[in-house]
Amino acid sequence: MSVVRVSRSDGDLSVPAPTVTPWALRPALWLNDRLRTSARLVTLLVLLLVPGLLSSWSFASAMNGQINFGRLELAGMDVLEPALSAMTASAAGQKADLTAVTAAVERNGDLKLTDALATVQKAVDADDPQTPQAFADLVTAIGNNSNLILDPDLDSFYLMDMQIVQLPKALVAAAAVGRAPAAKTVAESAELAVVAGQLSSAGTAIDIDLATAHKNTASPAVLSDLPALTTAAAAYQQLAQDVTGSLGRPTAAGDTGGVTRASQAALRPVAQALSELLRIRIARLERHRDLSLGITTTGFLLAVYFGSATWWRTRSDVGAAVAAVAAIAAGRLEPQPLPQGRDEFGDIARSLTTARTTLAEQAEELTLAQADREVRLQSEFERQQTSERQFRARAQSVVDESATTVISELTALISEVEAVRRAAGAIEERLGAAETVTRTVVQRAADADQGVFALGGSLREVAGMTQLISTVAAQTKLLALNATIEAARAGTAGRGFSVVADEVKALAATTAESTVQIGSTLASLENDAANVGVAITSVGENIATLDEATTSLIEVVNRQYALATRLDSTLAGAITRVQEMSTLTAKLERRNFERRPVTGTATFGTAGTVVVADLIDLSLGGARCSSARPLGLRAGEQMTVELAVGGRRLSLPARVVRARDSAPPTEIGFEFAPLEQADEAQLTDVLRS
Repeated sequence: MSVVRVSRSDGDLSVPAPTVTPWALRPALWLNDRLRTSARLVTLLVLLLVPGLLSSWSFASAMNGQINFGRLELAGMDVLEPALSAMTASAAGQKADLTAVTAAVERNGDLKLTDALATVQKAVDADDPQTPQAFADLVTAIGNNSNLILDPDLDSFYLMDMQIVQLPKALVAAAAVGRAPAAKTVAESAELAVVAGQLSSAGTAIDIDLATAHKNTASPAVLSDLPALTTAAAAYQQLAQDVTGSLGRPTAAGDTGGVTRASQAALRPVAQALSELLRIRIARLERHRDLSLGITTTGFLLAVYFGSATWWRTRSDVGAAVAAVAAIAAGRLEPQPLPQGRDEFGDIARSLTTARTTLAEQAEELTLAQADREVRLQSEFERQQTSERQFRARAQSVVDESATTVISELTALISEVEAVRRAAGAIEERLGAAETVTRTVVQRAADADQGVFALGGSLREVAGMTQLISTVAAQTKLLALNATIEAARAGTAGRGFSVVADEVKALAATTAESTVQIGSTLASLENDAANVGVAITSVGENIATLDEATTSLIEVVNRQYALATRLDSTLAGAITRVQEMSTLTAKLERRNFERRPVTGTATFGTAGTVVVADLIDLSLGGARCSSARPLGLRAGEQMTVELAVGGRRLSLPARVVRARDSAPPTEIGFEFAPLEQADEAQLTDVLRS
């Protein structure tokens, strides 16, 4: 697998490049991709076992063919020995007994020698001179039908050649010699010469076959008991010499008795040797077959056994590895059963163990970090609560101090306003006296100068009072400005006091305006008083004008008196409001219990449906939570809320105090009913944890 270097800001990372799929393996990989690992192993085991089984079957078939080949040769030997024995008797001029031959042919029906045996039987019954040749044909059929003529081993092949070819040839030649009279003609001599050549070649061939068999045999002990063959070969050669020596003489060709006796003596040893060699070969083939099949079967069984163990181990290891990976993916970091071998699955298991340990350590670190963070958040929350309490206490102190100052100044202002009101009353009384004087001016003309003087003094006193009212108005405006500044310093808590300060400022402006108006009026009165001194002589004529002016002055004084009364009432209201400001912060702080942000759920029923909402915060007095969908709750609804916080569950009676469905998520506020002592203790414990 090739490796590609990728440069990143956080380091040089080695990223495995994609593996190129060999095109020649794509069909097998296509099948592999659709099979599980255990199925792949079973498929591989089947693909390996099927050719092995076919090869073993082919080998067993070939070996069984060779074994059956040898067994068919043994069946031929079972017929060949009695057939040669009967042929020897026939070559000696005796009537052959075919009982043993017939029984052997019947025992070995697979050789299909019935027709050849019938020909021999017919020749024997007819005492046909060609009976030896019929036996030779039977022996040839035995060799052909029993595969003896095709024997593959040199030692057994040459022993077979002795019995299938050489002995029958020699016996046929010996029988011909025994039947032949003395040669009188050249043709008869030539025929005997051919027979002699056959005897000589048979003897020579037997010697050569025996020597070759000894040379090429793997079982020399089997061939150690064949001297009779050498004797028979010598007899054949001797008879051939006798026949050759008798040519041209008026005597018989030779005595065949020695040849037939030697042949009869050699039949059983050579037949037993050949049969033993065939049995040895069959046994060797069977051992080879059984050993090969045993080893193969053992190999197959071991392969199946090992393959089954491998399949089971692989399936178990794959299952364990997959289960461990699934557990890690699901966040379960406890130890899991894992492969323990030294193969790739063992490596995977060790890597998974390392990964699980690392993740567990990281999870523990995260847990500790989260716990530390919660502790710090708790400390920060408590510090924030302490700061808020200190801020509220400071704000209350500032408001109380400001309210005390304003109340003190307003109280002094009320005293001054009271003085103004008393002055206005005095003016009203004096104006009344002036009116009385005016009405009696005619009677008291002599006292006019004194009245004008008194009037001037009164007007100056009123002017002094006006100045006093103006001073009070200016001081009131200054107090209102101070109150506005203090309200701004108090922030949100001073908004109500700011309204009062504005009203006091407006009242001061009104008072100032009124004093200006009073000053103007007093100036007019002073002018009028001066004119009274000048026009005292015409007082009688202008008495109506003086009466009208006095009446107007009385009205002005009455308005001033009413204004002073209204100012007194306004100042009293302002003092009441300022006094109420001392409890403003307590009124603004509407929470009776401290709220704590929590993580958990609140379960309650509404409209026949169970709703699970996420908790936002919690206190001893209530809870606030949110839901992803509108719930249609109404304020005042009573219900039981089940809280799940920190692994604990609490079921508390509550009522809805706020339900905002304007836009998701829906926010719900609950107020708890008076709690039982046990429920309150559990809730307190939850809030502390």
